[in-house]
Amino acid sequence: MTLLTRTEATLPATWYYDADHYERELEAVWYRDWVCVGRQEEIPGPGDYLVAEIGTQRVIVTRNSEGVPKAWHNTCRHRGSLLCESLRGHF
Repeated sequence: MTLLTRTEATLPATWYYDADHYERELEAVWYRDWVCVGRQEEIPGPGDYLVAEIGTQRVIVTRNSEGVPKAWHNTCRHRGSLLCESLRGHF
Protein backbone atom coordinates (compact mmCIF):
# COMPACT_ATOMS: atom_id res chain seq x y z
CA MET A 1 0.00 0.00 0.00
CA THR A 2 1.35 3.42 -0.94
CA LEU A 3 0.44 6.48 1.08
CA LEU A 4 0.12 9.63 -0.92
CA THR A 5 0.74 12.96 0.70
CA ARG A 6 0.09 16.33 -0.75
CA THR A 7 0.64 19.88 0.31
CA GLU A 8 -2.48 21.97 0.81
CA ALA A 9 -2.66 25.69 1.37
CA THR A 10 -3.49 26.59 4.96
CA LEU A 11 -4.39 29.77 6.77
CA PRO A 12 -1.59 32.31 6.96
CA ALA A 13 0.44 31.90 10.16
CA THR A 14 -0.35 35.47 11.27
CA TRP A 15 -4.04 34.56 11.59
CA TYR A 16 -3.14 32.51 14.66
CA TYR A 17 -1.40 35.27 16.63
CA ASP A 18 -2.14 38.67 15.06
CA ALA A 19 -4.20 40.83 17.48
CA ASP A 20 -5.81 42.85 14.66
CA HIS A 21 -6.95 39.69 12.91
CA TYR A 22 -8.36 38.37 16.19
CA GLU A 23 -10.43 41.56 16.60
CA ARG A 24 -11.75 41.28 13.03
CA GLU A 25 -12.69 37.66 13.66
CA LEU A 26 -14.52 38.55 16.88
CA GLU A 27 -16.54 41.21 15.07
CA ALA A 28 -17.24 39.10 11.96
CA VAL A 29 -18.10 35.83 13.71
CA TRP A 30 -18.62 35.94 17.47
CA TYR A 31 -20.24 39.34 17.99
CA ARG A 32 -22.42 39.23 14.87
CA ASP A 33 -25.09 36.75 15.88
CA TRP A 34 -26.45 34.60 18.69
CA VAL A 35 -23.95 32.25 20.35
CA CYS A 36 -24.90 29.20 22.42
CA VAL A 37 -23.31 29.58 25.87
CA GLY A 38 -25.03 26.78 27.79
CA ARG A 39 -28.03 24.53 28.19
CA GLN A 40 -31.33 25.44 29.82
CA GLU A 41 -30.90 22.81 32.52
CA GLU A 42 -27.78 24.65 33.73
CA ILE A 43 -30.07 27.40 35.02
CA PRO A 44 -33.09 25.36 36.17
CA GLY A 45 -34.93 27.97 38.22
CA PRO A 46 -35.49 31.70 38.56
CA GLY A 47 -32.38 33.34 40.02
CA ASP A 48 -29.96 30.60 38.94
CA TYR A 49 -27.20 31.96 36.73
CA LEU A 50 -24.11 31.11 34.74
CA VAL A 51 -21.37 33.39 33.46
CA ALA A 52 -20.12 32.80 29.90
CA GLU A 53 -17.18 34.33 28.05
CA ILE A 54 -17.60 35.26 24.40
CA GLY A 55 -14.41 36.69 22.96
CA THR A 56 -13.43 39.52 25.28
CA GLN A 57 -16.92 39.88 26.78
CA ARG A 58 -18.52 38.12 29.75
CA VAL A 59 -22.27 37.71 30.04
CA ILE A 60 -24.57 36.58 32.85
CA VAL A 61 -27.35 34.22 31.79
CA THR A 62 -30.17 33.80 34.30
CA ARG A 63 -33.90 33.17 34.52
CA ASN A 64 -36.32 35.91 35.51
CA SER A 65 -39.23 35.40 37.93
CA GLU A 66 -41.36 33.94 35.10
CA GLY A 67 -38.60 31.42 34.27
CA VAL A 68 -37.60 33.07 30.98
CA PRO A 69 -33.83 33.00 30.22
CA LYS A 70 -32.23 36.47 29.99
CA ALA A 71 -28.65 37.64 29.45
CA TRP A 72 -26.68 40.77 30.39
CA HIS A 73 -23.11 41.94 30.25
CA ASN A 74 -21.30 41.01 33.46
CA THR A 75 -20.41 44.65 34.11
CA CYS A 76 -22.03 47.35 36.18
CA ARG A 77 -23.11 50.15 33.82
CA HIS A 78 -22.36 52.82 36.41
CA ARG A 79 -19.02 51.72 37.83
CA GLY A 80 -17.67 49.18 35.34
CA SER A 81 -17.09 46.51 37.98
CA LEU A 82 -17.94 42.80 37.71
CA LEU A 83 -21.40 41.82 38.87
CA CYS A 84 -20.75 38.07 39.28
CA GLU A 85 -17.36 36.64 40.15
CA SER A 86 -18.50 32.99 40.35
CA LEU A 87 -19.14 31.11 37.10
CA ARG A 88 -22.37 29.65 38.50
CA GLY A 89 -24.70 30.51 41.32
CA HIS A 90 -28.06 31.77 42.50
CA PHE A 91 -29.19 35.35 43.13
